[in-house]
Amino acid sequence: NTLCCAAALANLEFLTDESFQNTLPAKVECFERRSKKLMNYESVSKINCRGMVTGIIFKNTRTANKVVNNCILNGVLPVCTFRESIKLGPPLTITVDAIEEAFDVIEAAIEAAANLQMLGGDIAEAFGDPFETMYLARNKPEELAEKVSSMVENMMTFNEETGQYDFPAEARMQLKAAGDQLGINVD
Repeated sequence: NTLCCAAALANLEFLTDESFQNTLPAKVECFERRSKKLMNYESVSKINCRGMVTGIIFKNTRTANKVVNNCILNGVLPVCTFRESIKLGPPLTITVDAIEEAFDVIEAAIEAAANLQMLGGDIAEAFGDPFETMYLARNKPEELAEKVSSMVENMMTFNEETGQYDFPAEARMQLKAAGDQLGINVD
């Protein structure tokens, strides 16, 4: 096919161009350095990195999925494996600044996932699967509202003396922390 051959030749010309080749080592160094830095996070168990491709292995699938979800919401598109790993493979034309920005987003996503995990209880149950939450938000908002309502209801206790519900300070703090991590105003 003539078109495929022309595209392949154009790619080969670009990839072998001296100016492209001169910028590649700095990109690879930055990408590998930032990838290996992710081992500093407790939820990361292993990093497999070679050039501009990285596999990040988390201790569990739930954390990996939360990180992917948070990355997507913040403009970084990792490959979701629906397992305990995610993959990164940016285009070779990416700039060093864009690599730094992407890893800032990834690190923030790992920190947010760890913070949500620490909240536990009803909050972790309600927002444990970020893909389900995204699906419900887009396709079944009533069902999502019911999940949130159920979560909050489980956090409250009925005071028989006053005939009112009490929302303990600890539950309010948990709800606020979850809202902060999810970017939701809980007021």
